[in-house]
Amino acid sequence: MIVSAEALARIFLVLLYVPVILVCYRWLIPRLSPSCKILATGMLLAQGLMILVSLELRAPSLEVWSLWHLNHERNIPSSFASAQLMLVCVVALATAWRARKQPSWQRVYLAALGLFFLYLAWEEFNGVRRRVFGGDWELYYAAFGVIIVVATLIVAARSPRRAWVWHACLLVGLAMSAFGALGIEQVYNIEICDTSIRTQGERCLRYFYEEPLEFLGIWLTLVAVLGQFCAAAPRPHLRTQALFYGLPALFAIVMHGPYTIWEFEYRFLAPRAAVEYESGVALRAYEIERGKAGFRLQLFAEVSEWMQYSGIGFSLHLVDQASGASLAGVDDSANRLQSFVGRGREGGSEFYKQTIELELPQEVAVNRAYWLVLTVWREEGDDYLPQRIVSSDRALLTETQLILDEMVFHAETSAAAIAPLAAFDGGLTLGKVDLPESAQAGAALTIAFEWRAESDGDEEYVQFLHLGHEESGEWQVYDQQPLGARLPTRLWYSGLVDSETWEAPLPADLAPGRYAVFTGLYRKSDRERLPAKDADGKPFVDARVPLGFMMIEGP
Repeated sequence: MIVSAEALARIFLVLLYVPVILVCYRWLIPRLSPSCKILATGMLLAQGLMILVSLELRAPSLEVWSLWHLNHERNIPSSFASAQLMLVCVVALATAWRARKQPSWQRVYLAALGLFFLYLAWEEFNGVRRRVFGGDWELYYAAFGVIIVVATLIVAARSPRRAWVWHACLLVGLAMSAFGALGIEQVYNIEICDTSIRTQGERCLRYFYEEPLEFLGIWLTLVAVLGQFCAAAPRPHLRTQALFYGLPALFAIVMHGPYTIWEFEYRFLAPRAAVEYESGVALRAYEIERGKAGFRLQLFAEVSEWMQYSGIGFSLHLVDQASGASLAGVDDSANRLQSFVGRGREGGSEFYKQTIELELPQEVAVNRAYWLVLTVWREEGDDYLPQRIVSSDRALLTETQLILDEMVFHAETSAAAIAPLAAFDGGLTLGKVDLPESAQAGAALTIAFEWRAESDGDEEYVQFLHLGHEESGEWQVYDQQPLGARLPTRLWYSGLVDSETWEAPLPADLAPGRYAVFTGLYRKSDRERLPAKDADGKPFVDARVPLGFMMIEGP
């Protein structure tokens, strides 16, 4: 016999829902008040719609498919499931409030049941059971279930016989939902996937057995608490009915709010990135906010499976480009509570918004280039292992360190020079130059340059220094960045005033005599010299600025 996975799921759904609906609408629903009947029927129709759309939908894109997927978090079915759980909570708490003629212990039981379902509603939407209880979450849930069953049996034994049907309905609903959440996986693997019923190569749709069981089980639980509410308040006030409809809807809106904002930020605001780590985590977007006290990084990481995110953490450091030393740093474990379901990879994926704040020390050196560096690590025992970057569209400092941004802290702006020595294209100005009258061969030539910038930099320039022997015509050439490695010209800013002292080594066999000294700038990318003019606007020949003459003495 050959049956498709979809056909097998349809058969299961019919066999599950039809008997339950027949029994409930024959024996239970008629006992409810008209408003409670409408509420129970509406929730049943809504969950049927969720299941049918998820099963029959042939989505045109992964986004639409994941939006209706029964086994995904923070989409339409999960929002409905959490709202249904929240409704059980609201009805149970309302029953505890209205059942004033009942013993206090029974009202406490109903209130505790409502609070338990409040937690389940929050957890259903966020899916953080492993985060809260770890790998043994099934044992904790089983223990909670046993406590509720025992408490329900005690309450039923001390309740009138006419109320037993609602306690029985509650126990059946809890058992059905627990079997869907905890037990179906074992039965599914043994009795469905591994039977002689073939699925024509299709994947097994396990979630169409798990999720409907949970849906229907919670619906039976809702019918049970509605029955107890109707017994306590046969004619509920309109405000109470409005609460039954309004609070679950408000709960879904409030729970969805942060994730909707995060997804909007990811989709439309945060600059995109494509960085893949060996752990399976991927950096997809990030945004950096710079304040007086430090930096605030908001990053969006993607992972296809939750376990790939387990034990992951982030380190953010401000690194001096010249020395490689870290000026400030912070470590932060991955926060799975700030996550939302995305539609990035096949089968859906989950995105995590992580906010990391890096506080700066009180004294920070100005006019120095810094990198903001991110490291992803995984906690394994007592070790924190940096994760290797497999591929990246951003520059790397090392194979585990990603450069997010580079910056410079500005110094206070000084008054402009009265008569600059040379004005280069691009708004760069060479001010005063301290050229010594003489230097000794074999020693270092000490010469200071003052630089100014009238616009923000965007190019990488190199400064050259030429010493030409007046008699022989031989040249000595030196190249380096104008302000050294501490501040490349690409990070110069409008209003910058700074100076750098060169220590140019002179060869011991350098011929003594009188030397002409020239300087200038060229682009690092193509080694093209940058045009320069004197104070009167006259261009310098060969874009070389003459600094004067000096004597080189023998060693």
